[in-house]
Amino acid sequence: MGSNSGFIIGLIIGIIMDCELIFKEQPAKKTTDNRISYLMLAAFVLQAGELDGRISNETLHRRLVNKFGEVYATKRFAFFHELLRQRIQVEAICEQIKLHADLKDKKDIILFLFEITYHPTAPKEKATHTINYLAARINLPYEDVKTIYRTFSQQHQNNYNSNTKTYTEKTTQKPDIYTIFNLTSNCTEKELKTAFHHLAKKYHPDSNPNSSNSEKIVMQEKLRTIIESYDEIKLRRGWK
Repeated sequence: MGSNSGFIIGLIIGIIMDCELIFKEQPAKKTTDNRISYLMLAAFVLQAGELDGRISNETLHRRLVNKFGEVYATKRFAFFHELLRQRIQVEAICEQIKLHADLKDKKDIILFLFEITYHPTAPKEKATHTINYLAARINLPYEDVKTIYRTFSQQHQNNYNSNTKTYTEKTTQKPDIYTIFNLTSNCTEKELKTAFHHLAKKYHPDSNPNSSNSEKIVMQEKLRTIIESYDEIKLRRGWK
């Protein structure tokens, strides 16, 4: 209950700070800033899709910057990070969106959820199912969701094909991603797996029970970088 109370208080503060009144000639109309709702729904999908431990803080921050701009993303990132540790009740949020957002805004929210929760190798089923659930709650037709997902998937596939073509032409990988594992781009799949499991165990919190909180935060971030790098190498090399 204490955790939920803190979350509710944080939410209220965030909404108060992010809501603004836009006055027009007649009548005066209140327009709500939905960015807090975007963040809460994104945190909900990351949790449900079991992705919050696989996507690094740097990647999440970059995606928020792409959506909201540097100032807002940086200002709200600590709040977003806290949301990832909370149990989020999305029914009331979806109800407000359903009643007050137009079709364009609903589509924008769903596209944002696909974008911020994207991971090249993590299973997509849970996250996709959760996004479909939220789309239904805000009364966005399933056909619209399928169209958004097809467009989103095609865009990422094109980006991947472009990156693969560039790699083939250069015949070299970025060296830094391999140095994390003390390997070269000529490593075998078995060598990568062995190095990955060694580092994952080394930086896992259970292997460092006597570490301070600050040390654990550093190790957690290091572990996320290791997982992302491992997944990226597998994707590049076509390994499962």
